[in-house]
Amino acid sequence: MEIQVNGVTLYYEVLGNGPKPFIFLHGNGEDHNTFTGIEKYLGDSYTLYLVDSRGHGQSSNLEKITYGDIAEDLISFIKSLNLKKPHVFGYSDGGNVALIAAIAQTDLLADIMIAGANATPEGLGTALRAMKEEYKYKPNKYLKMMLDEPNLSSDDLSRINNKVYVVRGEHDVITRDHTQWIAQSIPNSEYIEVENQDHGSYVSDSLMLSTIIKKYMTEDTRE
Repeated sequence: MEIQVNGVTLYYEVLGNGPKPFIFLHGNGEDHNTFTGIEKYLGDSYTLYLVDSRGHGQSSNLEKITYGDIAEDLISFIKSLNLKKPHVFGYSDGGNVALIAAIAQTDLLADIMIAGANATPEGLGTALRAMKEEYKYKPNKYLKMMLDEPNLSSDDLSRINNKVYVVRGEHDVITRDHTQWIAQSIPNSEYIEVENQDHGSYVSDSLMLSTIIKKYMTEDTRE
């Protein structure tokens, strides 16, 4: 399916037939296929919306992309489809986008789970230097966005009223201190560390991911 928002075309797929809308946001350079296996485990409880961010997948290909623009697209997507309090899972860059959207319009969303997100480029730890070197030789819009953004402060994060589950793989490239700082800055948050997993291994494993979602996003928080 396609929808026009903010002058761009967003491609998305709708899976499952559950009563509650649940939006899944992929990482940098990826697309909705990151999550296609999740329907088997969550499709009875939720209607799943798998969205290609602008500049990714089958959505509009743009020369420049920013987390802020992608977050505005998410907000417009929700409003255009008249989704009532959707739950959001954001992986990596998708988690960054979910945070920015929640800061902008916290009442629009239900609970949120972010995985491997960073609120500033410094959260990338030692990987940041490698990315800077790579950009010198292979400049591209995806790396540029990661090097320049996001730039969220504790004050920004403190404005989020949603319940936010802040997830990190034990061996994630995003540093533990940074991820814990994100969680500590959000008033209603819970920090979760997944043992023996890296940045995306538990996200690409649909069974493992769905188990985490079911464990923490309980019936009480879904109301």
